[in-house]
Amino acid sequence: MFYYTICPIGSISGREDTLTYSSESKLPRGAIVIIPFGARTKLGVVLGETTKPQFATKPVGKSPASLPEHLVELALWISEYYAARLPLVLQTIVPAGIQKSRRGSFALEAGSQSKLPKLTKDQHRVFTAISKTSGTHVLHGVTGSGKTRIYQELALAALSEGRSVLVLVP
Repeated sequence: MFYYTICPIGSISGREDTLTYSSESKLPRGAIVIIPFGARTKLGVVLGETTKPQFATKPVGKSPASLPEHLVELALWISEYYAARLPLVLQTIVPAGIQKSRRGSFALEAGSQSKLPKLTKDQHRVFTAISKTSGTHVLHGVTGSGKTRIYQELALAALSEGRSVLVLVP
């Protein structure tokens, strides 16, 4: 087992800028790794190997990229010279494309649909009125009034006609 001093990238609370993590494999200085940080995960930069601590450590995840040695040295110098927190300095040095979390896409299988409830009389009236016209429509109503169910039915109708549907949700 190897132990490393790692600095999380970005804003963190607390006084310590570096934390100790473990890894089954040897990691080079500058490796950008996924680290458990509280209830979530963050990216961190390996600053160096350290001895086994007296406390339990959490393991690091995979290493998607690494920083060259000269950039690690630059970050450490900037942090010390300008009295800036190292996690924030690293945030400006690590390329933004590495820092962004990538969400995967997925496709639903045909058998994974659940049965939708039938439209109420009012919902059916609105559905029919919208179906007969083209253009943009906005449904107004209080939360829980059934607007989403109408959108679902309109999407299913469009899909059954061979058209495409894009549903945006907050």
